[in-house]
Amino acid sequence: VGAAIALRLAVRRPEKVRALVLARPAWVFDRAPENMQPNAEVGHLLRAHPSDEAWAMFMASPTAKRLAVEAPDNLASLTGFFERTPQEITAALLTQISAGGPGVSAADIAAITCPVLIIGHGDDVIHPFFFCEAFAELMPSAKLVQIPAKTKGKAPYITAFKAALAEFLEDVSHGKA
Repeated sequence: VGAAIALRLAVRRPEKVRALVLARPAWVFDRAPENMQPNAEVGHLLRAHPSDEAWAMFMASPTAKRLAVEAPDNLASLTGFFERTPQEITAALLTQISAGGPGVSAADIAAITCPVLIIGHGDDVIHPFFFCEAFAELMPSAKLVQIPAKTKGKAPYITAFKAALAEFLEDVSHGKA
């Protein structure tokens, strides 16, 4: 969601944005992309059932089983939503966010002129790396960085993320980006 909000701000109010960081974007420009379906599924379950029942139903679902194999970090994030309160607000946010998008077009994205850093990794079903690549294609001057997934170890993920961000900010502050 953060990448979508930052992107919209860069498009709608470019004078307010000196540089842009898109970390693990969940959208490019389409609304309700397929990758957001797991979030919507959790939201619908939380809307219809007590959290413990919703959690059990989700964990038995094909979605949870697929994520356990393909993207365990995404599964861990999703299961955390079952513990959030108030449950009805969490359910509403998940379903609304999943149905949304950044509200920008490919032309809007291509018109961004500030320095851009795009960060992602390959083991993320909800924030797929091919979205990072799509942004890099739309914004040829953007810097695309692929970092290790959290599933490979949280410390290498954090270290690589911080290093990419620090280098980008240093470049921006020195006019190199």
